[in-house]
Amino acid sequence: MKMLRLVKLLAVAGFSISLFAGCATTGGGASSGYTGARTGFLNNYGNLKGGDSGLPDYYYASPNADLTKYKKVLVSDFSAISTQDVSFLYMDAYKNIGNDLAKAIARACDGTIFDKCEATNTRIRYNDMNAIKKLPADAVILGNFAEFKQNVGLGVLHALGGSDDKQYPADTKVEITIVDTKTGKEVVSLISENAVYNAGEVATSVIPQMITLLRKVQSSSKPAASQ
Repeated sequence: MKMLRLVKLLAVAGFSISLFAGCATTGGGASSGYTGARTGFLNNYGNLKGGDSGLPDYYYASPNADLTKYKKVLVSDFSAISTQDVSFLYMDAYKNIGNDLAKAIARACDGTIFDKCEATNTRIRYNDMNAIKKLPADAVILGNFAEFKQNVGLGVLHALGGSDDKQYPADTKVEITIVDTKTGKEVVSLISENAVYNAGEVATSVIPQMITLLRKVQSSSKPAASQ
């Protein structure tokens, strides 16, 4: 009993320290810049700033962003360009997460943020600007899993709780950017970091933050000039 109690205390202490460290690095709106590992997926990590409650952990919105001019937007299958652990992407529970997340984002943005938003059947390379500019759309949403690994602290607590539902907790770091297909420039970018227990929680964690950010940008967008 004493040994089990000690293991529980160590697990909780370690988890608390992990949470405290996470809060220190992700911060609120007062922080600026991104000091975490950079995959190179985004063009500029230095212009990211910490998000307030309800927003992504880090985000960037061009001061000239005008979401009203993007009538048709495509969402690419997510890539996995990383300098960190993405081993969970190869588990059966998460093997389709890249395509599933793209479709979920398209459904959330279709007819709400954009007039038309649909997922593509193929993955569009984030650095293939020639291909991006040839897309039959006004903008494209590109996504990347920068991290997708086991959350050891949550895993220990999960096991000590006696759960046998075989759900594996994972730490995820998702990078998303909206690129203007005419200029090739990033209009909105974000990084969302979450701990999840299943594939569905990836979408329910990332998408609300993304929609909140896009509505924030949308509210400050100036209507596109009439042609």
